[in-house]
Amino acid sequence: MLLAPRYGFRGWIGYRKGLKFEVKTIPFDKVDFSAPTVLRRFRSAIRRIDPDLVLVGNGNAMKPFMIIACEGYKTFVRLYSYELLCPVSHGLLFNSNRVCDSDFLADPIRCVGCLLRHPQRSVYDREALRGFVVSYPTHKRAIQRCLASPEAFIVTSRYMRRRYSPSIEPERLAMIPSGLDCSRFAPGESNDHDTVTIFSAGRVDDPAKGLPTLVDASELLWKKRKDFRLRIAGRGMKARADLPFLVDAGWISERKLPSAYVSSDIVVVPSIWAEPFGMVALEAMGCGKPVVASKVGGLTDFIMHGRNGYHFPPGRADELCQALEDLVESPRRRKRFGRAARNKALQYDWPRVIPRYLELLSC
Repeated sequence: MLLAPRYGFRGWIGYRKGLKFEVKTIPFDKVDFSAPTVLRRFRSAIRRIDPDLVLVGNGNAMKPFMIIACEGYKTFVRLYSYELLCPVSHGLLFNSNRVCDSDFLADPIRCVGCLLRHPQRSVYDREALRGFVVSYPTHKRAIQRCLASPEAFIVTSRYMRRRYSPSIEPERLAMIPSGLDCSRFAPGESNDHDTVTIFSAGRVDDPAKGLPTLVDASELLWKKRKDFRLRIAGRGMKARADLPFLVDAGWISERKLPSAYVSSDIVVVPSIWAEPFGMVALEAMGCGKPVVASKVGGLTDFIMHGRNGYHFPPGRADELCQALEDLVESPRRRKRFGRAARNKALQYDWPRVIPRYLELLSC
């Protein structure tokens, strides 16, 4: 059974379609979706269900209270991001255009100040503020409490394990990567044209994603050669008329995303923040494309520099330009990296990942 909050676009749209098990939703509005109400309503719903096992998935700033609501039951928690360490923007641990070296348990006053000063970019910031209705000392106690009872916490990369290890005992940190449907994200017919397509997808208006670095690198590359185009997919992209190489692809749906990768030659993930995993990179690799990515976070787990792609220091447009030039110059290297990328992605195919969940949950 899936138990999810329901208000606006959060927590339920898309969950029901194609599922072979029951979905229960807990109604909220924008006023009562706060820490005390989430704790009370989830606790009541879970007690009515009386489950044998609970797996807590996404929760953002409300996650500590969802975990506490499960006390008394065998509970596992999947840590999607830094949601127990950072209250800002879906737990980004990103401030002043750099990876933040603090966390809420170590320095709550600093984190609350960051939250109040942080640009209100998304619904997650407002959710975080509602999570602090009970005040930040109470929120800190809630996080400390929610860390005590679960059987295990699931992280998706070695970097995430390092970030959470000061707060969670190593024996309760299970590393299970995100899975990929390698039958959907699969190679297609290779491109046969003279112009190389460099592709990037994501939150184009989010400074953490590093799009300006990619644009700057492409400008440097354009001064050297004119045989490429940069295609960017995402909402909010404002294509500059003075950049002849830039193509605004707009928003591409999940259904059409595999074909967008297949029609590209190189995929770039220029993130400045430490991606907990890096799903865009893995999807592109599943489609047999070389990936050039920042050397941060979970991106270092499956991108092997010089074998299936390239790494570059986050924010360094000059080094990104050098990596792109190397791949634009050599179709043979792109194909060789692409084959290696596909082979690596197959290690993350769902039939290989699911048994690791089953083994953990059956303990």
